[in-house]
Amino acid sequence: MNRKKEHVKERLEYLRGEIKAERISYGEIAELQALSAHIDPSDTLLLEWAGVPEHLADHVGYRPEPQIAGD
Repeated sequence: MNRKKEHVKERLEYLRGEIKAERISYGEIAELQALSAHIDPSDTLLLEWAGVPEHLADHVGYRPEPQIAGD
């Protein structure tokens, strides 16, 4: 596994831990959204927290649109 993929996998696991510990920050949620294309389609916990709609979870390379406050 190359270093970038390894780093992404490590970050996703770190973010999973933050979710489970109920201490994930808004910045970490934004990071999770940015990494959503790297989340396994069967990983419902991370996909849900990344805001990936269920019908798009199987699409490779899905990247959510940035959310604007008040929308």
